[in-house]
Amino acid sequence: MKWIITIALFGLLAGCSDPPPAEDDIEKALDSMERAVENNNPGPVLDRLHGDFELDRSGRSLSRSQAQRLLRLTLKRHQNVSVVLTRVKVESEPSRKDRARAWFSAVVTSSSRSRFLPEDGELYRIESEWALEDGQWKLLNMASRRTLDR
Repeated sequence: MKWIITIALFGLLAGCSDPPPAEDDIEKALDSMERAVENNNPGPVLDRLHGDFELDRSGRSLSRSQAQRLLRLTLKRHQNVSVVLTRVKVESEPSRKDRARAWFSAVVTSSSRSRFLPEDGELYRIESEWALEDGQWKLLNMASRRTLDR
């Protein structure tokens, strides 16, 4: 009888160790990152970058530290940034519970003078890979490309 209870407890404990659902957590992370950029606060975005993060911007690869500098400079230059994420699709990797992918479009506008009339704007299509690290989904790599090249 004792061994049945022990096996049942181990089964319950093993079930508790499943990683959080990627879809919900990554969508929440994206929402948080979107708000952080709009509030000119790079901290929450940088906290979500994996230690091995790489950014591919239209064929040009940037390391984590280069991406950090780019974000800080962009937010310093453009005080009023608006971000709208659309067509968000998140899928867990079938072979690894600690990996997921997300695809989405981002409309990014900015203005240095007015919050109401954007001076500049871009539409991007983004593909990203996420890794579960210490119970939190981190952005491992991201590729972005403008959908309307000039």
